[in-house]
Formats: sequence, C-alpha cells, structure tokens
Amino acid sequence: MNVSKKDVGEFFNYSEKKKLFYKARAHWIQLFKINMQHTIIAQTFLNIIEEHPHLKPYWIFMKGFQPFETTEINTIDEETESIDEDVKKVVYTGVLQDSSTFITANTKVNYSQKFNNHISTVQAAITILMDNVDEYKSLVKIIREFGSYHFYYEAFEPHFELFHTHFMMVIKNVFKNTTEEVDKGIEDSWNALFEELKENMSYGVALQRHTYLKTSFTLDDIVMVTEDWVKIETYGLDKIGDLIYNKMIVKYLNILKNMDIELPTNMNDEYLKIQEISNQFIYAIQIAIQNYTYGEGFANLPELLADFTNNYSLITISPMVFRKAFNYALINVLTMIIGDEQMKECRIHVWGKLYRILEQAIMTNVARM
Repeated sequence: MNVSKKDVGEFFNYSEKKKLFYKARAHWIQLFKINMQHTIIAQTFLNIIEEHPHLKPYWIFMKGFQPFETTEINTIDEETESIDEDVKKVVYTGVLQDSSTFITANTKVNYSQKFNNHISTVQAAITILMDNVDEYKSLVKIIREFGSYHFYYEAFEPHFELFHTHFMMVIKNVFKNTTEEVDKGIEDSWNALFEELKENMSYGVALQRHTYLKTSFTLDDIVMVTEDWVKIETYGLDKIGDLIYNKMIVKYLNILKNMDIELPTNMNDEYLKIQEISNQFIYAIQIAIQNYTYGEGFANLPELLADFTNNYSLITISPMVFRKAFNYALINVLTMIIGDEQMKECRIHVWGKLYRILEQAIMTNVARM
C-alpha cells in the first residue's frame, strides 16, 4: 500500500511521541500499585480550587469544605483508622517515609460522595487513555469525545491547561524526596501526553461549541425572540440594562457568599465593572438577534462579540457567577416587560438558550485569547 509523505510524517512523529507516553503510562500503573491515583487527582482539584476559588461554581461539591482529610505522613500510625490499609502499607515500606510534604490520603470517611465520584470518573478516563496509547487513531478519537462531553459541563480550553499545571505540581510535590520522586523523564512524558490531551480535547469542545451555535436555535425560536425584542426596544435597552443590574447584583453576591468566595477589597470598582457589562450585554443580545441566519445560525457570533469579550473578561471575581446571576435577572426583567401570561416555561427556555449561545460565543473568544 502506498503511503503519502504526510502519512509517513504523522506516523513518525507519533512514534516518537509514543516512546514518551510509555513512561507516563508506566508511572500511572505505579500510582495504582501504591494506591495513589485517586489521591493525586483529588489533590489536583483541591489545589485548583484553592488557587482559583472563582471556579467553585463549576463543582457544587466544592462548596466550603475539604472533601478529604489531610494527613501528615509522619503522623500515620496504627490508630489512624481513616487511612486505607493499602496507604499504610506504602508508608511503612518507606516509599513515602521521608517526604516532608502533606498527602491527601484516601479516606474511608468522605465528606462528599459527589466529589468522590467525580475523582473516580477522572481516574477511569485517564486509565482509558493509557489503554489506547498504542493506537493513535483510537487515542485521538477518545480524547476528542472527552472534549465534546466537557462542553456540557461548562468546561473549556483554559480549564484543561489548569488541570495539566496542577496535576504536574501535585505529582512532583507529593513524591518529593521519596523513592517515587518524579524524575525528568517521567515529567517530560506526562507533559507530552498532556499536550496531546489538551490539543484534542480543545478540538472536541470547540467542535461541539460550534455545532451548538449553529444548530441550537430553530426558526420558531428566532421568531419568538424577535417579536419579544420589539417590546424590549420600545421599553429602552439602557433602562433594561439598569434593571438587570439592580436584580443581578443581589443574586451575584448571594452566590459568592454561598460558595464561600472572598470578595475583593475594592468592591465599588467591581460594581462599576458589573454595571457596565450588564448594560453592554443587552446590546450583545441585540447583535445576536440581528445577525442570526437560517444556514449558519449564530456560528459567526464570536467574531461579532470580540470587543465585548475583551470588556467581559475584566470581571475579576467570577465570570461563571456573573453568568448565573445575569441569566436569573434577565428572565425576571423579561417577565416584567413581556408579562407573566406570555412568559411561560417554553419562552423562558428559549431565552435561556439564547443566553447560553452568548456564553458559548464569549467562551470561543476567550479560548482564542
């Protein structure tokens, strides 16, 4: 069979990468043997939340607590009942005996079963990837599918980079000064695998996002929204922006408080930013409605909202919380303008879908920054 130069090049490049991937796979197997896979992933997410508390709304189980007990290695003894027996054995064999760091050991008492399930899912996903390292097409297909799934969890490209960064920090810190210390070969192997992972997960989530922008709105949806927009423009876009701000700021602060996210010291500046973005968001909705096409839907919306995205990214606390609060306020204000009789479940769903379309257009632009 004749093979093109491009195919040969791709095969050669992957053959070189695959040699690196093998070390990461061997290391992952070793983590399983010492019962540390679950622990490493758990600590990765805990570190992400500690450094980026505004991401808490993505994971409801992260609300204001440590999902696992944190145990100092030199305090583990026969009386430490919460520690799994396998972890005790690892400590007693000396693998972690000399570590001066803390480990988040697998515990029998979990404060959040949802967190535990999430970690187990990620653990299983990494294992599936390792099982397919030898077959490049299968590996790429699986990673892209994982990326498309993450669209529905509100995850996007910057989050994959965060996980990579913190995962590497954890495996290096946890095993520092132990017989399991991560050397340069293992580190390079994991980094190479994560580059492949990020590239193809980003492809998967971007493709799913584009499909959503293009196909999620029907002709009936756009007709309904366009009819409502006549009433909204008659009322006044700036007035609506002010109404939305007044309603959303209370919701915004309540969510931050409930998620135990610390407010910035200069909250007045934050209020001004949020008010400005609230008013601009109304005009972003107008741009979306005016530029919908039957063939492409809202596929071209990211380019039209490029300037707005730059302003939107100035919100310093939590864009995720902003979106939740704005959507809540938007539906309330629309109900006031359109009327309770008209604003039924179907209409609320359509407007909520339009708002999600705006979110995805913004995420597209943020991912391109």
